[in-house]
Order: sequence, then structure tokens, then C-alpha cells
Amino acid sequence: MRVTFGRLLSVAMPTKNRSPSVDISSSSSLGFHQNVKNNGTVRPTSNFSGEEVAKRMHAAFHREMNTDIATIMEILTTHSNKQRQSIKRHYKLLHDKALEVDVFDHLGGNFRDLSLMLLQSPIEFLAEQIHIAIQQVGPEETTMVELLCNCNNAKIKNIKEVYYKKYGRDLDSVVKQKPNSDFQRLSRLLLITDRDESPDVNLELARKDAEMLATAGVGVRYGMDDVVIASLLRQRSYAHLREMFEQYHIISGREIADSIRTDFSGGLRNGLIVLCKAIIDSTAFYATHIHEALIGPNPDDFKLLRLFVARSELDLADIKDAYLEIYGQKLTGDVSDNTSSGYRKYLLHLLGQHDN
Repeated sequence: MRVTFGRLLSVAMPTKNRSPSVDISSSSSLGFHQNVKNNGTVRPTSNFSGEEVAKRMHAAFHREMNTDIATIMEILTTHSNKQRQSIKRHYKLLHDKALEVDVFDHLGGNFRDLSLMLLQSPIEFLAEQIHIAIQQVGPEETTMVELLCNCNNAKIKNIKEVYYKKYGRDLDSVVKQKPNSDFQRLSRLLLITDRDESPDVNLELARKDAEMLATAGVGVRYGMDDVVIASLLRQRSYAHLREMFEQYHIISGREIADSIRTDFSGGLRNGLIVLCKAIIDSTAFYATHIHEALIGPNPDDFKLLRLFVARSELDLADIKDAYLEIYGQKLTGDVSDNTSSGYRKYLLHLLGQHDN
């Protein structure tokens, strides 16, 4: 049976009451927890001068011999994105040339790609990565989950605005025109801009929602009412969904991913499973995908760069810890063993491992 999400964007669910509620930072016995933010590996440099750093960057590109890639790498991995934007502005003012032009002209391969990614603002980066994902012949639902899951409404709106400015097309319209219906439906779910964002979780409502899922037949082949789970995934806050998934586990004795695997098929099934995993534990989700990009059956340098840049100022330090817990290996060690010398040190710098 192929379950459809045809009514996914139009079904209303009951509104939540404000009590009883609980702070979402509390832990749970099943490991469902609030994502830890602002624990990245790239942090602002103190006593910062955008003008002075821009001069150093220019000198690194235009010395007599080879480009000083060590200085470029050091600058881009020891300054926050906000500081990098200041460096870009001063570079343009001082040298009448965009910093990205020198990056493109003097660097190559993964080193160049990583440098250009780091010079984008976070929203510009996400908009471009979404565009790349959409343009692929066989777009992967996983990529959209990776880029958009846990983004708040304001951030989604900003991404859409930047996408329109950069590509001259409405992002929602572009997604709707994709022939891959699974990719289209999951992407539309992720691009919602009216999701509830209450900081608290209503435990009673979470239990009721979980009971609704169980009653609707989630996990019983051919029995699931797809509108129920679609509506919940569309409207509820990510914190609420984490608690709801835990309550569903308690009620049914099954993980939500296992139930979705029973009821859905194809790319939509895979996408929903990935989405649920990302909602439940984002650090484990990203650690797993970094591992796949590094030493999976199909290593993917571009995916690895994308993940490192996207998480470098958010939670890459937590992802390092999760990686060690899941695989029993340090992420820095696997990067050293499984990446080419051309950009290995660059990735290690993003992980906080700098030369003395």
C-alpha cells in the first residue's frame, strides 16, 4: 500500500492548551531530548578587526610565491560567520574586489568549495544548498531534512526570501513543480512557516496526540490514517513532537520510525523516518550522516563539507561527542584517516583541532 500525503497541508488539528506543561529541557528515560544549540567548534575571535584581517587575507592570496593557504584556513576557521562577513566587507572596500573572487581564482577543489561555503551567510548557504538539492536528477529527501529540520518559522521565511533574490523564483513553487512527489511532499512539510513554536510542551496534549496515532493505525499495515500523522508533523512544535514520539513508544511499545516503516513505502517512507530521527535526536542524526559521508559505502565529500559548515557554529562540538559514543572512534581520527590531504587539515580546524 502506498500512503499519500495529498491532504498534508490543509488539515487542522486541535489547538493546544497551556497546561499542564513542562520545560522541554528536562530529560527522558528513552533518550528524547531537546537539541543543544550554540555549542559549535567555531567561535568569535576576541579583539577582532575586520580591516586588519582583510589585509592579512589579501596578503595571503597575493604573495610572490604560492598562495598562503595556511593563513586562509586559519582565518576562516577561527572567526565566526558574523566576523567573516565583516572581513568580506572590508576586503571589498580595501581592494575593490570581492573576497570570493580571489578564493575562486587562487584555490581549487574541496579547499575552494569549503572556503566559499564559509564566506556565505548562514541563510545564503542554506538557500544555495537547497537549490543544489532540488536541481539534482534524483533529489534526496534526506538532504532537505538535514538542511531544514528544526529551523524556526522566521528562518524558513528568510531562506525563502534569499532564495527568491538569488534565483528569481519562489521556493514553494519550485518544490511543487518537482516530478518526484515524495520529495515534493516532504519538502513542503519542512518549508511550513506557521508551525507552533511554544517553548513548553503540553504533556496531556502530547499523550492525546500519541493515542490518536495509535488509534489511527500507525504501525498496523494498511491501517494508518495518513492525515493524522501528516497534520501532526505539519503543525506541532519540534519539542512537542519529541514528547509525542516518546508517548507513542510508551503506548504502543514501538518506535515511531518502525511504525512508519510498516505503513509507508518508497522515498516518502525513508524521508519520514529520517525526519523523525532528526527531530528526536539531532546530534545523533548529524553524527550518523557525517559517518556515512566519511566511511559509508558511498563516501561523499560534498555532503561532508555541507554538514561541517552547517553545524560548525551550532552544535558540532556535541556532534563530536555523539560520534564517539555511537562509533567508539573520535571524529577527528576518522577525518584524518578517510579524507584527502588537500582539505583534511581544513576539516580538522573546523573541529577545533588547530596547530600549536
